[in-house]
Amino acid sequence: MLLNSKDQPFPAENQVIEYKEDFTDRIKREIAGFLNGKDRAFIYIGVSDKKREIVREFSIDEKHSFEERISNWASTSYYPSAVNLVKVHTNNDPFCIEVIPGNLTPYQLKVKSNLYTYVRNNSLTEPASAESIKKLINRSKLDSFDEQASEIQKLSFDYLKKEFANIDEPFTNRKLQGFISKENKYSNTALLLSEENPYIYQLLLSLKVIKHLIP
Repeated sequence: MLLNSKDQPFPAENQVIEYKEDFTDRIKREIAGFLNGKDRAFIYIGVSDKKREIVREFSIDEKHSFEERISNWASTSYYPSAVNLVKVHTNNDPFCIEVIPGNLTPYQLKVKSNLYTYVRNNSLTEPASAESIKKLINRSKLDSFDEQASEIQKLSFDYLKKEFANIDEPFTNRKLQGFISKENKYSNTALLLSEENPYIYQLLLSLKVIKHLIP
């Protein structure tokens, strides 16, 4: 849950709460651990983990600077991308980073050319063991790509409309199962069945190559 100054002293650090007195790159590890968790988590900046109280205030400019860095981390520092999974509450007191667990586990932190996997163990963020990584892989939803909102939202379905017309059925694209994501947007399933499918060319090219390889 999102805490504020009136809740002091705050609850002790746990599986979903982390306190940091300063804003440092170390926070990237905490985010990575929470991305691989199961519950929404919060990192509070300017809070002492021992006193469980606010010990440092940040200016508006500092908070916006932190927000820009965190947004950059979400898009460039994790594999898979953590875009839309990391939110910043600049108006909250204390300053707070909210992390939503992803479906494409394991999420890994990119450091130069290396990838590191972290998990949360009660109040600690630790390197993931081989067994933990195996569990994260098994937990990952294989069909999550299909369920996610498509980056392309202007979609047309001329081919499907013709096919439905051939069987005298009305084509209502927004009612077809799997076409709409949880955000009420066209999903990647809809993209794959639309005229705007960006993968068609690669698929046809692959089929041509395979055909030539078959004796």
